[in-house]
Amino acid sequence: MTDGLEVMKHLGGLAMQAEANLWTSSALFGGAEGVLLLAYFGMIQVSNSELFLTWWISAIARTGLIFSIAWLGAGVLLQVRRWTWATKAKRLQTLIGIPNEFGPWGRNLSFALVSDAALFFVTWIPFMTIWLLFFW
Repeated sequence: MTDGLEVMKHLGGLAMQAEANLWTSSALFGGAEGVLLLAYFGMIQVSNSELFLTWWISAIARTGLIFSIAWLGAGVLLQVRRWTWATKAKRLQTLIGIPNEFGPWGRNLSFALVSDAALFFVTWIPFMTIWLLFFW
């Protein structure tokens, strides 16, 4: 029983670390994309159809698009890791015999994980949409 509790605690720690990594990376990607948007709109304001400025505007838009794709990849990877560790911890909690009302992983685990994934996509979609509109 002691080994099962230790494993469950370890799995829970892995799931929480994956969640922290997800939101930290999202904050970094979101900040970087915000800076790129500022640079993009700054270049548009001073643009007078010169080739140099047009190239920079295109380069900033492409970089933003690449950042959005990388952000999606990192976010999905971290969501999958969190889902895996939390699901294993929930199964182990059930096997050990800890009731849902006392265990750290309640019966609403799938709702919590799906709502976190939905929140991630809600924060990601506007940036990707903006870059796709600017890119074309």
